[in-house]
Amino acid sequence: MVGHQVLVLSIGVRVPVPQSAIMKKPLVVILVSLVCIISSVLLIDRVMNTDIINYLFPQKFNSAEWKNAWQQHQDMGAGVGSFGVLNVHRRMVYSLIRHENLLGLTKEEVINLIGIEADDRKEDHWNYWLNYTAADNRWLALDFENDKVADVSIYED
Repeated sequence: MVGHQVLVLSIGVRVPVPQSAIMKKPLVVILVSLVCIISSVLLIDRVMNTDIINYLFPQKFNSAEWKNAWQQHQDMGAGVGSFGVLNVHRRMVYSLIRHENLLGLTKEEVINLIGIEADDRKEDHWNYWLNYTAADNRWLALDFENDKVADVSIYED
């Protein structure tokens, strides 16, 4: 039996196994492993409320959508039910940070790009709400020096 291995069943029967079936096994193991890893990442992202997926696959930043989400939040009375509209901030923030080069922008340029959110803004430290859950708030924080963005960070409280 060239090109075959023999599988001996527990009852003593010899069954030939084609070489092609043996070669496919590593591929199946790799595919099953990848599915398990991806499923685990998605589950962790959902259960732990992390931003893994938004970090890896951010929604393309759109200035009008970003500003509109805050306006909708305000129009809804800024109550607990209105926080869902701010999820657009959470989905776009990594695209904003990576592609809009916030460092060095003046306050006026920041306002033109992402608007103004008056809830938590000091003269040289502005926060933008990314999302709200019962467990935490997530923020985009901009720190200014000489009226220009000097530091950009994301934090939870």
